[in-house]
Amino acid sequence: MKFKVSRKQALIGLLVVAVLGAGGTWYYFHQQEAGKTTAQGGPGGFGGPGGPGGPGGMRNRPMSVVAATVKTGDIVVTQTALGTVTPRNVVTVSSRVDGELTHVYFKEGEEVEAGQLLAEIDPRSFQGALDRDRALLRNAELDLQRYKTLM
Repeated sequence: MKFKVSRKQALIGLLVVAVLGAGGTWYYFHQQEAGKTTAQGGPGGFGGPGGPGGPGGMRNRPMSVVAATVKTGDIVVTQTALGTVTPRNVVTVSSRVDGELTHVYFKEGEEVEAGQLLAEIDPRSFQGALDRDRALLRNAELDLQRYKTLM
């Protein structure tokens, strides 16, 4: 007996076999995963290790329903997550001069006002420079007086 199969029929048959094979494979591996989590007392389990926990552990079992009176009260919700705290305003403080800090008038994270004194720099390192600059100013004023008399 000879069977004549057209190309279209062969393609449809091959497609049906492929879909059935894929479905069977998915079902097989899905059942294995459900068995593993049930045996290990998987996530959301009711009995811990060895109990009927995990996805599929309580499938198709009767569940009792109990009626209770309504109560008011606080429900504590704790959410833990990883994240980054971003401040509303960020300021980078840089001094106009270099020197040793003698006192800091704020704590990290504290709110500060515009124009508020934030830190003191040791003035001794600048005292010598101030004396030198005053001497240069006196010499420049004497030179100015000499040039005026010469003019």
